[in-house]
Amino acid sequence: MVQSLPQPITLEEFLDLPETKPASEYIGGHILQKPMPQGKHSTIQTEFSATVNVFPIAPDWTIEILSPDQSQTKVTKNILHCLNHGTHMGWLIDPDEQTIFVYLPKQQPEVFDEPDQPLPVPAFANALSLTVGSIFAWLLE
Repeated sequence: MVQSLPQPITLEEFLDLPETKPASEYIGGHILQKPMPQGKHSTIQTEFSATVNVFPIAPDWTIEILSPDQSQTKVTKNILHCLNHGTHMGWLIDPDEQTIFVYLPKQQPEVFDEPDQPLPVPAFANALSLTVGSIFAWLLE
């Protein structure tokens, strides 16, 4: 939901605000409250974070996991915003459809929905060997 403010705020003003639960994000001068991760979203988020966090630096990779109450349009806009500002790769994981959309700057998105399909990762993470099946297998653990 968009927090009602009389006018857009600056990033600095947003960063000075207290943390909220669920978390909020700053997009285009407005504050959007993110939905609480639940079920499949939460499982994939936890497992994926553990896998990616073995790297000593924050990756230049945006990953969105679609929750049942999220708009795919808004999530896609977030990924495109990141790509337009220097992110090398974006993933949109849809647990219900067991599909992963991969976005690269200035390219058409690719769809990965076969369990054995290897997933592309940014160059810094090329040691990761992930497939569609391995991502969604985390839901069965």
